[in-house]
Amino acid sequence: MNTISINVAFIVAFLTVLSIFPCDAKAYIDPGTGSLMLQYVSSGILLGLLSLKATVSHIRRVFQSSNFRIG
Repeated sequence: MNTISINVAFIVAFLTVLSIFPCDAKAYIDPGTGSLMLQYVSSGILLGLLSLKATVSHIRRVFQSSNFRIG
C-alpha cells in the first residue's frame, strides 16, 4: 500500500470511530468553522472518490497491457 491510501484509510477509520462514539459538545460552532468543516468533509469524500477512480484505472491498465485473457 502506498502512503496516500494508508492515510486515507486512517482518516476513514478515525472518522468512523468518532461517529460511533459521539459526545455532547457544549460549545458553539461559528459559521466560519462550520463551513471549514463542511469543506474538509467534502474534500475528503472527493479525495476518496478520485483515489478509487485512479486505482480502478490503474488495475484496468495493468490487465489491458498484458496478454491476460479470461475464458
